[in-house]
Amino acid sequence: MLEEEDLSSNVLNFLNASFGFDRVVALGGTEFVLFTRRETESEAKLRPKLIRRWVLVPKDWVVLDRSQDILRVARDGRRAGPSPGTLPDISSEAVRPGPRFTERGIEFTTTHFPGDLEIYIPSPYTGTALDAEGRNALGLPPPLEE
Repeated sequence: MLEEEDLSSNVLNFLNASFGFDRVVALGGTEFVLFTRRETESEAKLRPKLIRRWVLVPKDWVVLDRSQDILRVARDGRRAGPSPGTLPDISSEAVRPGPRFTERGIEFTTTHFPGDLEIYIPSPYTGTALDAEGRNALGLPPPLEE
């Protein structure tokens, strides 16, 4: 398992974009790592909207790819699954993934919150992370209705 120093000194490659380490959070007896990213909706707009994106994954699912000095998600905590290939680069014009998508062989759920915040959570952990206790630990309001 990676130490906080490794998490804070490397970026997570997720959906072909870089996410920075924010903090470690304990939810339902499991340690999770929260990674964040901010980007503008479109540079072409006069007043582009700021979008905040969070990735929440179990700490033991985060691995360091030493050959590229980046973090990746891996369900087994050792080797990241295959590159998604079909997902768009979210850093270009704020492309958003669907409500459910797969990254490195892991199914994620997208949940939207007020203030243009979206969070990506492995589907098996969505209930734990988004119940009242989980939202409180993460500092989140109730999610927007889809």
